[in-house]
Amino acid sequence: MNKNTHTHPTEKDSASASLAFRTACRRAGLKVTHQREVIFEEISRARDHPSAEKLFQRVRGRIPSVSIDTVYRTLDMLEDAGFVVKIRVRGATRFDGDVSDHHHFCCSVCGRVYDFAWREFDALEPPEAARECGEIRSSRVVLEGVCSRCAATREDETAVAHGCGDKATTRQQNQ
Repeated sequence: MNKNTHTHPTEKDSASASLAFRTACRRAGLKVTHQREVIFEEISRARDHPSAEKLFQRVRGRIPSVSIDTVYRTLDMLEDAGFVVKIRVRGATRFDGDVSDHHHFCCSVCGRVYDFAWREFDALEPPEAARECGEIRSSRVVLEGVCSRCAATREDETAVAHGCGDKATTRQQNQ
């Protein structure tokens, strides 16, 4: 699998994203509230693709009076405006503030979501059967599997269970 090749916004990017957010809210006739701005800031800088509940906890650290309903409604508004992407992972919804073209790898063991670029896939024309279904607006892939961290942990646990000791000890013995 490709390494993560996309990046998260810099402070300059965040400032321009914040301005774009305020402008989009005004165009849509929505008030630019402090709560909406904080929710947008939190999801924009999140790298872990948080759930609404996890995002709520983060925002609540900054605004103790915020409600979970406000977070959900704001995330829906952000998705409608194109500022976030919803990702369905193992029956749960997670959110990505990075709306650039990229794909996701979801670990079925730990639940982590990793971003990756897949230029070869992006260059493909969607199949005729998909085009016949309707207008295709985006094509994002969500791959599921076991991430490297969990795979390494499983290897360590298997080695210990078979009396081989920990991975570091086994490596030293093999050298």
